[in-house]
Amino acid sequence: MTSARSSRLLVTALPLLFGALVPACFSNSSSGTSTDAGFTNPDVTMPDSGELADSSAQDSTPDAPTDVAAMDAHDASSATDSGDAGIVDSSVADVAAGDGGPQPLRNVVAIAGPGQSASTSNTAFCAVLSDGSARCWGSDGYGQTGTGAPMNPFVTAYATEPTGLSSGVTAIAVGDDHVCALQSGNALCWGDNTYGQLGNGTSGFATSVYVPTVVPALAGASAIAVGGGIGCILTSGNVSCWGANVTGNVGNGATTVQDAPQATGVAATKIAAALHTCAITPGGGVNCWGRDDYGQAGRTSTQTCSVSTPCDPSPGLTSITSGATGIFVGAYHSCAIVSGAAQCWGDDRSGQLGNGSTNVGVNSTPVAVQGLAGTPLALALSWQTTCALIQGGTVQCWGDNTAGVLGVLDAGTGSLTPVTVLTGATALAGGDNDMCALMSDTTVRCWGNNQQGELGMGSFDSSPHGPTTVMVP
Repeated sequence: MTSARSSRLLVTALPLLFGALVPACFSNSSSGTSTDAGFTNPDVTMPDSGELADSSAQDSTPDAPTDVAAMDAHDASSATDSGDAGIVDSSVADVAAGDGGPQPLRNVVAIAGPGQSASTSNTAFCAVLSDGSARCWGSDGYGQTGTGAPMNPFVTAYATEPTGLSSGVTAIAVGDDHVCALQSGNALCWGDNTYGQLGNGTSGFATSVYVPTVVPALAGASAIAVGGGIGCILTSGNVSCWGANVTGNVGNGATTVQDAPQATGVAATKIAAALHTCAITPGGGVNCWGRDDYGQAGRTSTQTCSVSTPCDPSPGLTSITSGATGIFVGAYHSCAIVSGAAQCWGDDRSGQLGNGSTNVGVNSTPVAVQGLAGTPLALALSWQTTCALIQGGTVQCWGDNTAGVLGVLDAGTGSLTPVTVLTGATALAGGDNDMCALMSDTTVRCWGNNQQGELGMGSFDSSPHGPTTVMVP
C-alpha cells in the first residue's frame, strides 16, 4: 500500500504540464474528472470521476434506504465503534445544530468532482440543486467556485453559488482547475485557461476567467466532461475535445495545445476525461486515447508522446467491444460497468482495480471487481482508490486509504477488498483522496482529505475525515 503523501501546495504553478510529463511514479507529492457523479435525477445527470455530464435523462435510481435516521446514527458512531483511530466523522445531526448558523446543503439532485484526473489536483466539488442553481466548494486557487475571486481565498470551505448560476443549470463537470456547465442551452466554462482549457480559442494564464462565461464554440452540446487539462463535449452523438493535450487526450492525433474544440471522429453515448479520455460507443464498446503508461487507456500497443510518457493520441477500441453502460477515469486507472458488472484496468499498485491483488506494472486488460455487495450503478475514482455505488444505496470503496478516503479504516491503511463506507446514497463523485456521495435526503456527504475545504464543512485542515455533511453558510 502507498504511504500517506505530504501536504500539497494550495496552488501549483503548472499542474498540467508536470502532471503529464513526469511518469506516474506516485511519489509522495500531492495529486482534480469525476470525475463526476450521478445516475439519479430524471432531469439532471452529473459526472463522476471525470465522466461526462449529460443533460439528458438517466433512469437508474437506486432504492432509497428504509431508515435514513438510523443510517446517520450508525455512521456518526462508526469512527469509534470500529476502532477507526484518527478519522473524524460528522453527521447532519452533528453539524446542523442551532438556528441561524451554517446549515446542510439540501435539495441537491446531482454532484460532480474532478476524479483525481491529473497527478497534481486542486480539488473542488460542485452540485446542481432542484431549482436549477449550482453550488461549488473546495479549492479556489484558479477560481473554480466561479465567484470572481481567484486565489483569494485559496479555499472556499462552504458550498457557494457561482456567479450567474441561480437557475437553468442542467449539467456541470469539474476538472483539475476549471469547471464547465450547461445552462439554458449554453455551455459556460471558468477557471484556469493557461493551456486553452476553456475552449474559447485563447490560451495563457492572462486569459483565465473566474465567473461562468458562455463559450460560443461549445454551442449545441448535449453533454460535457472535463479533466486532465482538457474538456470534451458530445454534440449530435459525436465527441469533440480541447485543451492542454500534452498526453494526446484531446484525441485529434496531436500532442500540442488545442484551444478550441477538435473533432475526434468518435461517435459516443458517454465520455470521461482525464490525462486519458475514454468514451462508450453506440455499440457499447469502450474507446480510449491519451496517456497509457499503466495501461489506463486499455490499448494493446502504445505510441510515444514524449520520452517519459507513452500515450495513444488517436482514439482506439479497448478489449471491451460491447456491453458497456458506464465509463469512469482517473489519472492512472479506468473502470467501466459492463453488462451490470464493474471492470477496471490501469495502475494497480494499491489494489484499486479491485481484483484482490496489486500489480505495479502495465494492466491494459480489464479485470472484474470482486466482493461487491450487489449490482454496481456507478463508480468514482480517486488517486489510488475506487468507490462503487451499489443498487440499494450502499457505497463501497477499495484501494489506498491516504487521508481516510476509504472512509472507515485508519488513515493510511488500505484494503484490497471493498469496504462499506455508508448507505443511503444515490450518486458518487471522486476527488483527490476524497469522495462525495449524494444522499437520499438530498444532502451531500464527503470524506477523506480536507486540505482545500473539499469536504464543504466550513473549514479546512490536514486531518482525515469520515463522511461529513456539506454545509452552506
